[in-house]
Amino acid sequence: MSRHVYLDETKAKSYVLAAVSVDGRHVEALRQRIRILILPGQTSLHMRSESERRRKQILSAALQLVHDYAIEVSLYDAGVSDSEIVRRNRCLRAIVAANAADRQIQLIFERDETLVRSDRQTLIEAIREANLSDHVRYSHVGRRQDQLLAMPDVFAWCWNRGGLWRKAVQGHLSGVHSLRR
Repeated sequence: MSRHVYLDETKAKSYVLAAVSVDGRHVEALRQRIRILILPGQTSLHMRSESERRRKQILSAALQLVHDYAIEVSLYDAGVSDSEIVRRNRCLRAIVAANAADRQIQLIFERDETLVRSDRQTLIEAIREANLSDHVRYSHVGRRQDQLLAMPDVFAWCWNRGGLWRKAVQGHLSGVHSLRR
């Protein structure tokens, strides 16, 4: 079975990388469900740029998708110390290690040109160290190219926002991994 793991981070309070793991057989159906949420004139969903009312609507839909499709959501919290690259690399290594048991895995990142090179280097090393070269693939794509990148954005944003937003997602998380130093 193939797993697709969608990744996005938030840096507002702490560096948190959200990993949303989806059974590969459900990817297209999930994309269609997310597309329905995109309003006319929008090209993608991003919690930071939505109104409070829309955030609640998007969160409700995301939680329903987690339930309907047995989606696993894990958060990797690297705190505030160290540089952003160091914290991100710690998260990437932990994600590769956490997914080592899966036969085939595709990691999908929201494309940020400033991070692609560093991500590739870290992933090459982590995949090699875990002896997963034949099992892990990765790509960096734009939010507009894959609507499922909205899912990790929702969970990372809610977690870092705290308060009622964090409470709303807590019971739907597969794990919260502290990578703070």
